[in-house]
Amino acid sequence: MVRKRDNIFKTFVDDIPLFIQLLKFTESIISGSNALNIIMPQSQQVVAHDINVYTTEQYELVVVEYLKNQEGYTVADKINPKPKYDSSAIARIYKLENGEKKIDIIVTHRKCAIVPVLQFHSTIIMNYITADDIVCMYPKWTCNRKGFINPRLYMEDKTNLRTVEALMKYTKQGFRLCAEPFELGVHNCSRSIDCPHATRMTVDERMFHWNINNGTAVGTTMMDCWDMLIIVWSLGGHGCTTESNRTSLNHILVAA
Repeated sequence: MVRKRDNIFKTFVDDIPLFIQLLKFTESIISGSNALNIIMPQSQQVVAHDINVYTTEQYELVVVEYLKNQEGYTVADKINPKPKYDSSAIARIYKLENGEKKIDIIVTHRKCAIVPVLQFHSTIIMNYITADDIVCMYPKWTCNRKGFINPRLYMEDKTNLRTVEALMKYTKQGFRLCAEPFELGVHNCSRSIDCPHATRMTVDERMFHWNINNGTAVGTTMMDCWDMLIIVWSLGGHGCTTESNRTSLNHILVAA
């Protein structure tokens, strides 16, 4: 996995060790297709034309200036997303270019860079890379090329053309996307952490963490390799079965 990570990084930056130090110092993460590609086998990877760096407002200028001064990028555009159609956790996006190389810096106004990941269109891309870890938030589904469509898309009217195109992109790549969780496997709603109504944490047993430093998968309760804040969330949505009238809204909390 370290080799796969470094092969991705060297496509966009020249000094990989220093870039990793930047991620560590600013508590930034890499997410999107590149994070998914590290988890999936070579034959099942998705083509990624850029790399997405997620950071907080506290460190946005540190990240931008580093990539400009140390890696030769220039800011091609700065976008302020419309909350009605985009992630409410995203404050702005810097689009950087260096010849054919492209990096998007996504800035969140929340205290932790992970928060926007939980507002992605589906669980397929709810994965991220830190300075120390490779993390998959829904490994049971993702590793079986299955994904649950984020209920906030239809419950909060967040669906737009860009979202539909993104969902089609992964469907064409052979992923099975479902809005009904029972189509991904039967679970006990009152007990199973696989239920989208269940409250999850970034330190629960369903998270997959691969520690890059020692090359092992570690139980989240044993993690001492990273100091990022703990996130508590629930995807929510309508009832899991046609007989259920249970409905809950998506929520994301920065706990500690």
